[in-house]
Amino acid sequence: MPRLMSLLLCDRVIVDLNNKTPSIIGVFQRMNVVIQAGVPLPENAISPIRWSIFSLWQHDDADSGKEFVHHTEIVGPDGSIFATTVSPYTLSEPNDLQGKVFVEVIGLPIYREGIAKVRVWLEGYEQAKGEYPFFIIHDRKAADESAQSQQQTAN
Repeated sequence: MPRLMSLLLCDRVIVDLNNKTPSIIGVFQRMNVVIQAGVPLPENAISPIRWSIFSLWQHDDADSGKEFVHHTEIVGPDGSIFATTVSPYTLSEPNDLQGKVFVEVIGLPIYREGIAKVRVWLEGYEQAKGEYPFFIIHDRKAADESAQSQQQTAN
């Protein structure tokens, strides 16, 4: 049965074309969102940030050659589903029983502070579901300091 070995949120996943080895760049556990002082966020605000989700699945010998369907779900701090993806893959490399799936995402729900989550699972193996919680933090202090600094520079 497949087992989730790693689930990471990061800035980027780079895959070497020769040996297909993934490199994980900038693993994170929170997103600090600078918000302009005194300006409320629009309802359902989304930051255009680019980021990636990487999961590594360990398989048994019997899984070699099988096709798997990987599901990814991004859940906002309010519990709403922000995005979902479905990514099929086949274990076709000789002597490699690890399924490596990465999803590039553009956008992050920032309309509410709190804990957001990424969930992953393989279709038919939902008991092996994984979840990665991360914080979305509204950084008003940094925005206030930036505004004060700009005001002082103008004077």
